[in-house]
Amino acid sequence: MKNNVYQMITNRILEQLDKGVIPWRKDWRDAAISHTTGKGYRGINALILDRPGEYATFAQIKKEGGSVKKGAHGYPVVFYSMITITDEDGKEKKIPWPTKYYTVFHLDDCEGVAPKHQQEDKIIATDDDAEAVIADYLSRSGVRMEHVAQNRAFYQPSTDSVTLPRREQFNTSGGYYDTVFHELTHSTGHKKRLNRPGITDKAAAFGDEIYSKEELVAEIGSAMVYSQLGMGTPEQLDNSTAYVQSWLKVLENDPRMVVSAANQAQRAADLILDKKAPQYIGEED
Repeated sequence: MKNNVYQMITNRILEQLDKGVIPWRKDWRDAAISHTTGKGYRGINALILDRPGEYATFAQIKKEGGSVKKGAHGYPVVFYSMITITDEDGKEKKIPWPTKYYTVFHLDDCEGVAPKHQQEDKIIATDDDAEAVIADYLSRSGVRMEHVAQNRAFYQPSTDSVTLPRREQFNTSGGYYDTVFHELTHSTGHKKRLNRPGITDKAAAFGDEIYSKEELVAEIGSAMVYSQLGMGTPEQLDNSTAYVQSWLKVLENDPRMVVSAANQAQRAADLILDKKAPQYIGEED
């Protein structure tokens, strides 16, 4: 995929951040869906398509006898194919890799084409549902989680463990589960799971590119888990100027980062939720 496509997609994210909108902090549970397949967009595409409803390519719209309204703007979506790579242990594995992109249009910006998929009513999860997901992931993964009377939350790769403040130290339920899922997303990067450099590279240091990308993966991954559970947006949403500016600076320096991070976050969220990820994120024309 050409570098200008990465820049195009990153610019879209930067535009949202510049408006004070955190694109990975939204209730996107299949909010944007493919007009052709009825499936929800995933990974970076879920962040880019910020309006709920159906989207289609120009060719798809034309095929159905419709047209795009004058002045309407399309959105770039990335199509992923599975490729085989060899990891540092010499083992082969398949990973999604961006191979091409398409421009899609929201059906509200089209004429002569009607939506054809009805989204399922959303099930709102409870704290008990969240606890069940956490317990299931800990059981499957072997990750150890403990609560200690202190003021830090962190994942430690060497012990494969998550340490959190005591439950009663959190002001809100949303703030608690957001923190839990953030740290559990970090844990998916362990060498025996998804093997992300931000977790496995011992040379990674606070503030460097590897560290920043891993933090972005955890940010997006946590939000994806939270939203897929139907729990909405955590009450303690940090959209402060300092927070937004920090991500603006990071993403401006590397147009590929947000694309890669969003899709690594999707894989992490799938692992936590025990979902079998489809082979493709995006769609063919």
